[in-house]
Amino acid sequence: MGRKLSYSQKWLFAVVVASSVLALPLAALIELFSDKPAAIIICLLLMCIALSSIIVCAYWFREHSRFAYGLMEFVIAIAVIVLTIFMYVANARPQSDEYAMHLKGIISSQYLTLQILAGLYIGVRGLDNIGQALRRRDGGSEFWDWFSLGSY
Repeated sequence: MGRKLSYSQKWLFAVVVASSVLALPLAALIELFSDKPAAIIICLLLMCIALSSIIVCAYWFREHSRFAYGLMEFVIAIAVIVLTIFMYVANARPQSDEYAMHLKGIISSQYLTLQILAGLYIGVRGLDNIGQALRRRDGGSEFWDWFSLGSY
């Protein structure tokens, strides 16, 4: 039994998903083909739009699929702990060790991904805190129920 979205909620969902899908590749293309300062600013703005949209999508996923989101959080937490331990071990080896250098390369790219996911998690927590604060106020609850794709 799913929730029925209003017409405006469907539009909000479509705009947020489209902006997250389109803004990052567009930013990458601008960065790739232009080295002008204005292009760099446009690239940063597009990345902010895309990341904000991804955070909103993750928040919606959390609101509507708490178990799956919690499972994802657990898996990411384990990955962060394991990669942190591996990074410590790789840094403890001598710098001339070829295995250690290869291990550092693999771990650093995965660690970057986890750092980005951690940033997204913080963004989702921020939206959750905003929602909880608005739900405690008179009048804010209706907007937040609409924004979080809840039925109202």
